[in-house]
Amino acid sequence: MKLLNIFIILITVLLYSNYGYCSTEDLDVSALGTSVDESKLYASAHKEENDKKASEALSALRAVSKARAVKKSYANEFKSIDSAAKTFFVVARVNSEVITNIDIINATKFIFFSSGKKYDKESAKIMAKTIVNSMAESKLQEQYAKLYRKKVTETDLNKRVEEIAQKNGMSIEDLTKKFEELGINMEIFKKNIKSRMIVSFIAELIGEDVRVSNQEIAEEKAKIATDIKCPRCHLFEIFFRVDNPKGKKTVKENAEAALKLIKDGFSFQILSENMSQGNYTGTVGDLGWIRSESLETPVRDIVLNLNPGEFSGVIETKTGYKIVYVYDKAAPNKVGRSLAKYGVLKSSIQYKGGLLTQKDIQLVNETIEAIMKVASADEYKAVCKKYKIDVENAQIEQPNDYEMELIEKSKSTKKPSVLQSMEDENKLTVLFVKNEEISDAVVPSEQEISEIVSSKKIANEFNKNSKRLKTTAFVKVYKERLEKVFQ
Repeated sequence: MKLLNIFIILITVLLYSNYGYCSTEDLDVSALGTSVDESKLYASAHKEENDKKASEALSALRAVSKARAVKKSYANEFKSIDSAAKTFFVVARVNSEVITNIDIINATKFIFFSSGKKYDKESAKIMAKTIVNSMAESKLQEQYAKLYRKKVTETDLNKRVEEIAQKNGMSIEDLTKKFEELGINMEIFKKNIKSRMIVSFIAELIGEDVRVSNQEIAEEKAKIATDIKCPRCHLFEIFFRVDNPKGKKTVKENAEAALKLIKDGFSFQILSENMSQGNYTGTVGDLGWIRSESLETPVRDIVLNLNPGEFSGVIETKTGYKIVYVYDKAAPNKVGRSLAKYGVLKSSIQYKGGLLTQKDIQLVNETIEAIMKVASADEYKAVCKKYKIDVENAQIEQPNDYEMELIEKSKSTKKPSVLQSMEDENKLTVLFVKNEEISDAVVPSEQEISEIVSSKKIANEFNKNSKRLKTTAFVKVYKERLEKVFQ
């Protein structure tokens, strides 16, 4: 309660004081009238003129973001900026800060990049309506963090970007170059990453006041013990909240537009992270494991008929619309298939490189062809023995997505699957599924249960704070300007 009271007082001060306020007279808005189109702003060629215009444009954006205006004076203060802007314009306002068309363009392009999809404006336009709401919520969280003078250092930010690059098999330089090719501005991308880091900070801040009692641990332990005896599912969702009954039709249209993107091959998890308006769970859109009977009726009826890897259509609920993705399912007293242990036979073959002669290459091709024809573990071992290839009896626990794809392929075809070694591109690793073990579900340790309870309490407090932020803040999305972003 102490934290919440401090929060309410400070947000009131933010909204109604003139501290840090700048009028339009203090802003250099001349660059906003610069005739710079999007292609020039993100041009990868290092020409002096392009660099100059890009610098002017970003300078103007920084100036706008520093503007401070209380709710009643916003319209007058920003009128001159809007009239001056030709290429860059304000699409939404969150208290003293703005979201521009360039922010939205970058956010949508990153979703294309993350989903491995080619950029097109029509799909981006579908995303924009929901993304701007998610960006507004992120702005509120950033402003909340500023009340505690929390800053994300440049070192921490670069470290996080480097981690993202590594997950995509790239260096930061490679990622920056790839972004340039796709027209994604690295500085604005960093700003989005910074927002997510601040959300984690807020969760940590709330966690400092969270205490877990022995009774709460006992109650959660009893609940888990009951849950694992029942059918369960691991779900992701994209949630579209209906705050006002008058806007229900628009919200449904947004949900249907998102469903089209999923059907077009966009990553459900990426869209969930960027578009879902669900509650804070640590990872936006990831609902974790849920007992099937605990799901609300319209969702449960649909989820029961979906297999892992399948997604629903648009589902109407009491609070809005949902699209649900079934990541995994678990039978009573068992873990899900994503946690299964796979017994496999593995062998690696040198299949290219400067040391191989034509005769060697012919033998390698013959070997691979022979291995790929086998349909049992014994045949696999026999062929490998014939060609003097070492066979490894291995166990894969919690396989990554690529390994899982190969395992499923091997299981369905009863044939080996081949992957190129990540360590050595001149090697092929052949994998044949020998057996699969679905482990028994167990009740976590008291320490793990304590962490589960703590996470739930943090999520509840986070959501309460978010609601207070929204009710005490000024958030405005200019729908007519949003329509112009991708024209």
